[in-house]
Amino acid sequence: MALIKCAECGRDISSLASACPGCGAPTKEVAQVEPMTIQATSKQYKSMQLLGVLLVLVGVVAGIAEAPVFGVTTGVLGLALYIGGRIGGWWANG
Repeated sequence: MALIKCAECGRDISSLASACPGCGAPTKEVAQVEPMTIQATSKQYKSMQLLGVLLVLVGVVAGIAEAPVFGVTTGVLGLALYIGGRIGGWWANG
């Protein structure tokens, strides 16, 4: 860390400072950094996961309400959609 002169007011400031504490002028050494998106899962995969969870819940309710074939079929389809959405989101961003 070294002391540098502020271009605006001439005050001694740290070379690590992003702006002069006296006048607020930005220092030349600080580069503007663009924000980086770490992970951006598309809405398509999130929608698949949500639909999958809803179908699993419908399957559980249908299974309890004396419709076991429909309940199991709907539950398996929902589970497949949920897993497909998770894998698709991972594949697109991984």
